[in-house]
Amino acid sequence: MNTENIEKKETGITNAKLNNVAMVLNQIAANPHGSARLKWGVALNLTKIEGPVMALEKVATIPLPDDKEWGELRQATINEHCLKDDKGKPVIVGQTYQFDNNPAFHAMLDAIHREKFPKNFKAKQERDENYKKLLDEKIDIADFPYVINYDFIEIDDQGSMRGITGTQLFVLMSAGLFKGEPPWLADDWGEDDEEDEDEPPPSSVPAPRRKTKRKRR
Repeated sequence: MNTENIEKKETGITNAKLNNVAMVLNQIAANPHGSARLKWGVALNLTKIEGPVMALEKVATIPLPDDKEWGELRQATINEHCLKDDKGKPVIVGQTYQFDNNPAFHAMLDAIHREKFPKNFKAKQERDENYKKLLDEKIDIADFPYVINYDFIEIDDQGSMRGITGTQLFVLMSAGLFKGEPPWLADDWGEDDEEDEDEPPPSSVPAPRRKTKRKRR
């Protein structure tokens, strides 16, 4: 039998997608809302990917020469040039320092890095390039994903999902942690009281509609 022209089925998940899935799963796990069954399904998947995710993180944080010295100079440079509030403290938004001109500052920081610690600068470039290549690599993980049932998602009285956002659900659906489409996308899942002209919620997956009885006319 000639197998040369048979297309091989790709399996596994890229490290980049795995990182994204891990981030979303951890967000859902930390959310105080949501059903116990949803948390259980999330925890099962987290236990499966914990090792590969940690291995990838180790590659991204391989120690480099002069790390400590460069880290101290880098932080001092950031503190000197970042925006300050009325009390003279650095302005930080979402764990990110703010600057008058962000691109210009980072260009200056790279120049200082290259001049003061050339070995560290070169080693960091090589480490970052290797890490980016790894993100495109696919990995097969035994018994992953554990498929979570849509019934595990609780719906509140307003028809909103509890413990998970539409965007988070879309990420997990794209990675195979949920199969098929949410049942609330089916025409017969629920009926609206009236034709609703409200705009849909800003998420990647439409929110469920409340199950209601049609009004008699």
